[in-house]
Amino acid sequence: MDQVCEKLAKCPIFQKGVLFNEFTGETYKTLYCLRPGRYQQCKRYQASKQCNCSIPDIIMPNSSLSVEEIIARAQSDIDKEK
Repeated sequence: MDQVCEKLAKCPIFQKGVLFNEFTGETYKTLYCLRPGRYQQCKRYQASKQCNCSIPDIIMPNSSLSVEEIIARAQSDIDKEK
């Protein structure tokens, strides 16, 4: 089993300044990205694995949305760009 999330280095919530402050980012990294196996519980990770699309930046690892709802939003964003 991988120790950290394979998507951490390119995750937009850490790269694009989506989070309110650095402490919030470090908390998410500790709780989801850096714990062995825990990243698989991240809603961003789950949705991206199922739809292989860009997940909206506003979706957090502990989102209250279901994976299906996240995918629907991502696909809606793709449709709007067309």
